[in-house]
Amino acid sequence: MIKPDRLSTTVSTKGQVILPKAVREQLNWGPGARLEVETLADGVILRRAALFPPTTPEAVSGRL
Repeated sequence: MIKPDRLSTTVSTKGQVILPKAVREQLNWGPGARLEVETLADGVILRRAALFPPTTPEAVSGRL
């Protein structure tokens, strides 16, 4: 597992952040990976976005 205290990055003038290669490889986040961003009081959490929005059987019944 990657030790977060040993990795760092910088926010560019455009607000972009490059994730270290080791992190991208461990999480299998390639180019175009869609991520969700959750803000916290002291930072952010990045998670891979779901391929499809969550739904219920009732919402899709009768659509076939």
